[in-house]
Amino acid sequence: MVDVYVSSVLGPRTGGPEAVHQLVHSLRSRGVSTYMVPMRGSRAQQPHPDYNIYNFEVVEGIKKKNDHRLVVTEVSPLESWKEIRGTSPEHMWLWWLSVNNAPDQRARYFSAQDRDSNVQSLLRESMRRGKLHKSLRSKSRATATEVVSLMYSRSLLNRNINHLAQSYYAVDFCESQLGCPATLVSDYLRELPTINPGNVRKNMVTYNGSRAYSLVGELKRALPHIEFVPIAAMNYSEVCQILAESAAYIELGHLPGRDRLPREAGRLGTPVVLLERGAGVYAQDFPLPYQYRISFSANWAVKFATILAEVVSHRKESAEDQMGFRDWVASDRTRFESEIDSWLPLLLQ
Repeated sequence: MVDVYVSSVLGPRTGGPEAVHQLVHSLRSRGVSTYMVPMRGSRAQQPHPDYNIYNFEVVEGIKKKNDHRLVVTEVSPLESWKEIRGTSPEHMWLWWLSVNNAPDQRARYFSAQDRDSNVQSLLRESMRRGKLHKSLRSKSRATATEVVSLMYSRSLLNRNINHLAQSYYAVDFCESQLGCPATLVSDYLRELPTINPGNVRKNMVTYNGSRAYSLVGELKRALPHIEFVPIAAMNYSEVCQILAESAAYIELGHLPGRDRLPREAGRLGTPVVLLERGAGVYAQDFPLPYQYRISFSANWAVKFATILAEVVSHRKESAEDQMGFRDWVASDRTRFESEIDSWLPLLLQ
């Protein structure tokens, strides 16, 4: 029997670690001997208690077997060097849970709009994000960044490894930038917690508190009567509660993958308005009706404010418009399990 090891950071309650727990759980439910190996920086940590709903086992390292399989995520290779060295490339899978969080510069500055990662795209995307990386201003910092990127590429991307993609955005990156096919293995939303939401707060719009602060400011100026509330420092029940009570959820960030908050909002029947950035460019990753997807162009704020005002004023009708998106989110577990079934023969061959 082949053993499968999946590298993961332990401790945080974020989308990446939960996706890893889901993958391990799914493989173990199929009778595959699957184990979670903590990344170097989190070996003293414990998995977040929210993930006790999944079937997993944490081990210190890979057993001395030549026929094992290893799955690493895009942020973990330099933290999983011991496991990578002990695994042959054909038995290794790199799971792109995000694109732009990877150390490789082609990934960090990949532009879905241009399908490119050249220097011009790097500068353009940095300016779009409202900040210019310190690595572009400091020679020493730039050199360190380049060294990490080079190590990442030589130790992993230049080897004949296999690729998984959590999103079509990641599939496109692998194919267009790395020249490698990627097998789609996404993730799913866990069951809703028990919540007792109050009435919808008609003028409250929520957004991801960790992204796009400056862009939210533009909407606040355009829509002063709306209360924009960031989702931050909340547990899972609190997140679901405030989403259910929101007039709308807006996604302005540069999405590195198929993020969960827009899907959580859709599942709860809260209308979503999305700015097309990163994975948000791909309708396959966020299949919202076209009118709720705003192109990130020079006059994006005017268009976004117009549609958002309409959504807030006509929440019920907007939610009905997005029933297809809600149904798509509701089927994500079934879709994920089907993807695992398709990938499993490739993993074990």
